Amino acid sequence: ENILSKAKQTAIQKGKEELKTFEEYKSAAGIPLGPLAIKLSGPISIADSHFHLDTLLVRTGCSGFHELSDFGTREYYKTCMMFMVAHFCFPSSWPNSSQRTELRKTPSVHFSFGIHPRTVNSSSSSNLQRHMADLEYLVKSSRTVAIGECGLDTSDRNINLSKQIEYLEKQLQLAVKNS
Repeated sequence: ENILSKAKQTAIQKGKEELKTFEEYKSAAGIPLGPLAIKLSGPISIADSHFHLDTLLVRTGCSGFHELSDFGTREYYKTCMMFMVAHFCFPSSWPNSSQRTELRKTPSVHFSFGIHPRTVNSSSSSNLQRHMADLEYLVKSSRTVAIGECGLDTSDRNINLSKQIEYLEKQLQLAVKNS
């Protein structure tokens, strides 16, 4: 920040045009894109197809998505999230029915649910059966658009690859059944 202030002062002292922030430049001249140039007249519509809402809420200290929508920089960056997939891959953090109802109040929020391979490694067969039953229910719930995050994870020392393959196949079969 001091460097920018000094640069501005130097430019002013030399009689040159004042240095502008990115936002000032964007507002005045638009953003050049190759041979085209656009002048933004409103928010940029963006989509995020994979974010971990549960982790984001913990890190920001927010209690729900309604707080995040006004969190800090929306006006500064002039962005508007038009489509989002809130990604829940750990059964312990899957939102309950009332939490999903609250999230659905934001029309741009959609869901994906899955059983992460690390959960497969660390869970008993009975817990995994219960998770699969819960997942079958969640896949049918309103605004669920995908199954995931699921797959194979060999980054842990104590992996059970055959168990991971078994539950990856079960989740893929569930996806096909509900597509």
